[in-house]
Amino acid sequence: MNGRRLEATNENGRKSRLEMDRRGDIRASDWQGIRGDVKGNRIEWSNGTMWTRKPSDRNGYGDARQLQGRWYVNGDPKQPAEINGDARNLQARNEKGQTSRLQLERDGDIRALDWNGLHGDVRRDRIQWANGTTWTRSPSELSRR
Repeated sequence: MNGRRLEATNENGRKSRLEMDRRGDIRASDWQGIRGDVKGNRIEWSNGTMWTRKPSDRNGYGDARQLQGRWYVNGDPKQPAEINGDARNLQARNEKGQTSRLQLERDGDIRALDWNGLHGDVRRDRIQWANGTTWTRSPSELSRR
């Protein structure tokens, strides 16, 4: 943050103003408008580079603690889900009480091994599952009505 503006500095010391869209992705207006796809603790830039919040560890695992806790299926407070465990042994429980071991992928996404290898795209406080389901950290205002 620079005052009230969001700003980034690249590896060469060049700065750019950042604009964020509704999905939480960003555009660097002073770097030819390249776009950044924000996924968990990383930004995948449209020029092929990737920034991570912290250096990768030897196994390529991200910080699994960030995934742990309560989630809400499609933002519905009546359909809680949960992720728990430790850095090496994560487990998910869906709204139906079904459980699956989770595998953290190198890019910070997840795979539910016991749910036919279902892939989850992790984006900040959201997991977009390949089956069309979305888990969010907090319930949606729309679903409370």
